[in-house]
Amino acid sequence: MKNIRIKFPKFRLKTYIFVVFLFVSIVPLLISNIINYNRNRTEARDAAFMARDQFMSLASLEFNDIVEQVEKIYLRLAVDNELAQKLEHWPDDQLGVFQNMREIENNILGPYLALYPYIDNLIIYPGNTQYAVAAGSAGYAVTEDYEKFSFYREAVENPQRSFWEGPHEYEGNYYGYSMHDAVSFLQAVKSGNNTFVIEIQIDNAALDEKIAASQDGYHSRIALLDTNDEIVSVNQKDEFREEDYINKTVILDNNWKLLYSIPKDELRETARIQMQTMVGITAVYIILAAALSVLTSVLVSRPIRKVISRMKVPIDENSGEVKTFSYIKEIAYLAESYENMRIRTRNLIDDLIEEQRKKQAAEMRVLQSQINPHFLYNSLNLIRCTAALNGQKDIEKMSQAIVQLLEFSINSQECVKISEEIEITRQYINLQECRHNKKMNINIQVQEGIGRNLMLKMTIIPLVENAIIHAYNGGEADVHIDVSLSCIEKKLIIEVQDYGSGMTEKRINEIFEKTEGKFNRIGVKNIIERVQLYFGEEYHLSIYSKEGEGTLVRVEHPVLSEKDWEGIRSKSHEKNSDS
Repeated sequence: MKNIRIKFPKFRLKTYIFVVFLFVSIVPLLISNIINYNRNRTEARDAAFMARDQFMSLASLEFNDIVEQVEKIYLRLAVDNELAQKLEHWPDDQLGVFQNMREIENNILGPYLALYPYIDNLIIYPGNTQYAVAAGSAGYAVTEDYEKFSFYREAVENPQRSFWEGPHEYEGNYYGYSMHDAVSFLQAVKSGNNTFVIEIQIDNAALDEKIAASQDGYHSRIALLDTNDEIVSVNQKDEFREEDYINKTVILDNNWKLLYSIPKDELRETARIQMQTMVGITAVYIILAAALSVLTSVLVSRPIRKVISRMKVPIDENSGEVKTFSYIKEIAYLAESYENMRIRTRNLIDDLIEEQRKKQAAEMRVLQSQINPHFLYNSLNLIRCTAALNGQKDIEKMSQAIVQLLEFSINSQECVKISEEIEITRQYINLQECRHNKKMNINIQVQEGIGRNLMLKMTIIPLVENAIIHAYNGGEADVHIDVSLSCIEKKLIIEVQDYGSGMTEKRINEIFEKTEGKFNRIGVKNIIERVQLYFGEEYHLSIYSKEGEGTLVRVEHPVLSEKDWEGIRSKSHEKNSDS
């Protein structure tokens, strides 16, 4: 591998840094003036903030008192039995309805208006009639079709929650009554089978007067904001630029905000005179400092940005000829080191991809070659034992089964239909029954509708074989095995349950070890490695066993259609091609 060599310039970054700090150190007067300016500004600001905090404390107490009184009025109306009865039982005739509304206005709502002058209207939305009852400046302005109001629907849908609505329009259909910039408290009340909504409208003009009367000597802007930060009331109607003020917010009991804004110009007025005298003296230093900043940016920032741009080039892209990025030695060295690193990294990636491709190909060849000799060995052993015990009358039947097994195992297809896997498993069971000359109780249950799905071939037979050999002494004892296949949470679950001698935890661990040359372990290990190699480590094989009670082997396998399997194979081929 050939490294790229760059001729280093003689200048160093520390030289430029030294020049910058040397220049700054000769302006102590500038620093002294800045300190005095900041001290004067801080003293003025602290005095303003103290006045602000005192004002905010008093103002928030006043507004919170209004909030508390409004919520108390709601609670009294909510438990008023007379009101609930009148709202639940309306007369049948229109005259009776209006008379009932007049009684609610005069006898129930009217006294609250007399006690609390800042309340403009008390409105009841009955919920079971099209008319709303209003007392206050609205008079007999009865609102029809109030169900269209969004704040009414929201209150009904959330009866346990109270709402404070900022300025909104209140349009009545009866007598043409309307109210603009209404400020309201709303909450629903559940009474029997009826749900009605209480709205308490606050006189917005009274709020404006209270805010307008709030002065602290600093020409401050004081605003009352709702939960959406919309202005409810403000003492200054002029255009407000937030960056020109120092702001503080107090959260009121109803989650509204009291925003207090002090003009920055007033706080800076005391120190501004001193600042003006300082400007002339320091103008030359500012110009020189600006020139030095530009020079520093050209000599340092620009070459660094070039190096960063170079780093954004993909590693696998041809580097080409590399030119000197800067006259600063450290940056030039950084460029050279990065280019050499790009070459080494690309070579390492290429080597790693090639090594991984070869490793996977070798693993697949080993796994494919292990399983065929394994079953060929056991099948031939069955023929030998059967011929010795029973003569030759069962040879034809067993030979036919063996031919089917061998044909199935050497088939180049790695995945087969579940129905085909079950059929070849039954052929293997027939071989075992012929070999032992007795009927084995092996039950196979397959969930309906999954027979056309695919699974890795030769998955069930190794599990059945291990159960016969290890749980039932090679088939000499009575064999009882249950095999089930089912789909659970998009996974194919394969379970083989025997009721034989069981296994110790040590024996289970031995089965999972990668010991070569032992057929009783190759079958299980082959299944594990093939499933995880194709589908990932989220799919695995588990063994649950207890001595004297039996063993359950469970394999997790994805539910595969032919389209799914083709996609997996295509990705595998693309990966190998890219490598």
